Amino acid sequence: DDDDDDDDDGGGIEAQESMGVPVSHEVVIKHGDRPVSAMDLDPAGGRLITGGYDYKVRLWDFAAMDARMKSFRQVEPAEGVQVRQLVFSRTGDLVVVCTGTAMPKVLDRDGFDVAQCMKGDQYFNDLSKTYGHVSIVTDAVWHPTKKYLFITASADSTVRVWNTDNTQLNNSLKASICGKCRTKKGKRAALSTVDISADGKLIAVGAEGGSIHTFALGEKHMIPKAQNHTAHAEDSTVTSLKFSRKGKLLSRGTDGGIAIWDPRRITRGPLVQRKDLPCYYPMTEAVFSPDEKLVLTGLSGPDVVGELVMLDTETLEVAHRLALGAVGEGVIRVRWHARINQIAVSMSSGQVRVLFDDARSVRGAKLCVAKAPRKANVLDAVGVASFGSMEGAIVAPHMHKAFRTDEDTRRQSTKRQHEKMRKDPIKSKLPQKPIGAAAESAFKLGYQGQVRNYPTSLNQFLASKTSYDKTRDEDPREAILKHADAARENPQFVDKAYTMMNNRVDPIFNTDYDSDEDEQAQGSLHKKPKFDPMKKPFQIKDRSAKDMA
Repeated sequence: DDDDDDDDDGGGIEAQESMGVPVSHEVVIKHGDRPVSAMDLDPAGGRLITGGYDYKVRLWDFAAMDARMKSFRQVEPAEGVQVRQLVFSRTGDLVVVCTGTAMPKVLDRDGFDVAQCMKGDQYFNDLSKTYGHVSIVTDAVWHPTKKYLFITASADSTVRVWNTDNTQLNNSLKASICGKCRTKKGKRAALSTVDISADGKLIAVGAEGGSIHTFALGEKHMIPKAQNHTAHAEDSTVTSLKFSRKGKLLSRGTDGGIAIWDPRRITRGPLVQRKDLPCYYPMTEAVFSPDEKLVLTGLSGPDVVGELVMLDTETLEVAHRLALGAVGEGVIRVRWHARINQIAVSMSSGQVRVLFDDARSVRGAKLCVAKAPRKANVLDAVGVASFGSMEGAIVAPHMHKAFRTDEDTRRQSTKRQHEKMRKDPIKSKLPQKPIGAAAESAFKLGYQGQVRNYPTSLNQFLASKTSYDKTRDEDPREAILKHADAARENPQFVDKAYTMMNNRVDPIFNTDYDSDEDEQAQGSLHKKPKFDPMKKPFQIKDRSAKDMA
């Protein structure tokens, strides 16, 4: 029996080597303690992005990491909401993040926000009339030929197309095309996964209840093509859909089934099917190998050993099994990158395992495995700022003033700040200087944006020849100083009132009054007497009759 087991293991290794599967070496990357539900590699194979039930998204750069495997950025796209899907664009510069909200986000390759999808109006009966999803967005995929388009599927039964070039107010995106899915009873079908064909003309979506729907994608419309409501078990969910380059469709469900379909005849049933692969998580993936000869998927469940299973594409027979976890530690996401020939697998334990072959694989995880951690620097104990570290502030006291920041300006004294503002023509509100000698040039076009002696239209030319006043372009002070030398040599206009035959005239003063008393005596004669109320006025006595007699 032991000999038989050894022969079976040897046969598996030989089959593995003959198939060229890169699983001879393994690198473990720790994302967290909760399941890693989203993962993707950029098209160049240099960066890895992961997200999970811990609400965090981490970005990893293989070229910059060492053997400690630490991420260079961690973000939380939506507070308190798990991450459902992460997808790099075809060019690798953008990432679509699907969380447990109705508004997916678009990040750049460094993890910074670029745009956010709008939320639709949930009170619309016809959801195609609104511009966004109204329920959880479960999956997303980029268009294969148009790098600015991506498609999302939501639990509100709609699949929408978004254009990253048409951003609205506050960098929000509005859906341009919408398609709706219904169950067999005519109710809204909660969508769980979406994919698009290699030519970009056919979209396939999977829903809860085991149904698969296909749409023909046009420039302005999304036309339903076919539906299969019994593709998987009625109480299951379609967890993954993937198109091959040859046009076949691969599906995976929580009923433990995996099948390959002809998308043009999806109602006739699968081409080949298998139903003994347990699946617990609703985002478990099944993907094709780069040569499309193998199908890779993971096993998960409470009593299931986490394995990576490789199946033959034609018959879905097991070609190789690789145990990656213990019992209850399931495999969720799978990526086989063709350029670097490495396989990335996300686990329910919070780990990401990168499998590679030392001879066949290039770059990727091989770059950081052989790189030893940086030696501890003695300056690290002093503070966060150290040589070679990107953390902390950089102090440059002799930096040129043109590159000083506001913090350096704030540290200056009030007097120095005032002097600096006085030299700035904008802050000091310096009046605009008239066009003078500095404006002179070979063509006399103007100076500092002001046009001089150069008519740009016929009306300006006629005005300059007829009623144009040239003195308005002159500085009044300079016009007066032109006559300074002539006035100094021939002072006939200024000094004429003070000269007579070039002889100086002495002033003659009036000396008639000798003292101030005489002046007061003469002045008193002409003064009007003041009224005194205490003095009795002059009264005329009346003559009595007695006196008359």
